[in-house]
Amino acid sequence: MLAAPNKGFAKLAGNHLQPVILHKGLSRAANFAKPWGVSSHFRKTRGQQNMPLNRTIKLSLTLFLTTSILGCNTNYLDYSQHVKSPDGNFNYCLYFDNVGIGDPGYYVLKLDKKVDPEKLYINWNFNKGTKAEDTEWIRSKEVLFNYDEAGLFTSNPKLEIINNRHLVFSRGGYYFGLYDLKISKDTFNIGSPWNEWLDKSGYKNEKYDRDKEEKAYGQWIKQNLDTKIRNYIETNR
Repeated sequence: MLAAPNKGFAKLAGNHLQPVILHKGLSRAANFAKPWGVSSHFRKTRGQQNMPLNRTIKLSLTLFLTTSILGCNTNYLDYSQHVKSPDGNFNYCLYFDNVGIGDPGYYVLKLDKKVDPEKLYINWNFNKGTKAEDTEWIRSKEVLFNYDEAGLFTSNPKLEIINNRHLVFSRGGYYFGLYDLKISKDTFNIGSPWNEWLDKSGYKNEKYDRDKEEKAYGQWIKQNLDTKIRNYIETNR
């Protein structure tokens, strides 16, 4: 069984807080503190050569820079999907982190059925971040969270409930997280799988090779998350 990440907060601007997921010294807020919120992976990967930004990232940077100059507000969470709890009293809702660039984050929140998940709005300001009370509220509702600093395996993110017990989050064709509804526990929940893989595998490459990295990272995900989650579901019906 994998250990769940510790949860905490870090100050970004003034007295305002951003939600942080800590896993073996890793901090989600560390990426927000970097220029324009771009993952360090897109600039340098463990001493490797700098990776050129593609057109999509450049456009995102331009948009983010414009937003910062204008001091605009935006919704911190972007709604994707929700599923009803087996007892019908709650919705488990999947949201994208709407302010990170290059390292998409995924929040799964447990909301009362009276709350419309598609209308949830958490204000975020470039200069001030989110209000402390909003951050506390997110923390109180969160059941699963992860983000991918390399931007890999991000296609088709979705939630599903299996056997009326296992709330499973998947993306890129792999299971990434499992919340056991019977015992109310995030049984499999690594905040930053890419960093976990990089630290434990010792992966190094003299010249950046995204295809090679994706293959090695995918093998690690399958062995350490996807297969373990599938086995857990099979043996804990």
